[in-house]
Amino acid sequence: MTADRSDELEIEIERAERSDRDARGSDREPPERRLEDELGRIDLSTTPEGYVEGRVAAIESLDSRTVRLEVALPHGPRVGFDLEKPIPWSEEFLLARIVDDVGYDAASVGHLRGETVYLARTDAGDEGGSRWRAWLPEDSLAALPPAVRDPIDRLLAAGSPRWRLVDPAERPSPTDGTDGVSAATATGAVVVGAVLAALGAAVGAAGGLAVPTAAVAAALPGLVLVVAGLAVLLARG
Repeated sequence: MTADRSDELEIEIERAERSDRDARGSDREPPERRLEDELGRIDLSTTPEGYVEGRVAAIESLDSRTVRLEVALPHGPRVGFDLEKPIPWSEEFLLARIVDDVGYDAASVGHLRGETVYLARTDAGDEGGSRWRAWLPEDSLAALPPAVRDPIDRLLAAGSPRWRLVDPAERPSPTDGTDGVSAATATGAVVVGAVLAALGAAVGAAGGLAVPTAAVAAALPGLVLVVAGLAVLLARG
């Protein structure tokens, strides 16, 4: 055996030993640490409204009427949704609303992969799946023949958390909760501006300003506020 061949064998053995140590290390990770990691990922990706942020992992056409959307949850699992294909393209379809929400259109629907969508639990409080998994641990399932394991896998999947896609129309607008403040601010600007305009004109006249344009200049800051406030109010309808 040549020296080069011997070196290659030593490298391969070293890599195999390192991989084996890494695998054993992950197996020895305390179960509470794995739980903390799982729940921590979910917590960081949960919005104040209780929606969970997922990432589109795949999108494909199943047939002439159906599109399959696969979404990866923050802690790893994937969930699939069969959506009606938007024909014709219209916001009446959930898929079209989701695509539009992230800034794409019909011709760039494939770019939806990797984008964020929002999910909501539909079975909160259902503990059935957890009980089944406690009775049938993963290592026991792996040892079963496929003919036995497949029906059990389907049963466990039925007991897993169930999710639905959140319609973009359900999520609050970024301006929600600020409309009242904006209206009050605009109204205040109109009132304060009118007062400043009147005071400016009065001061200009009392100061003996002979040039009419000078009086207008004194009242100009107030007039600007009035115009700005009215513009905001009119834009809000």
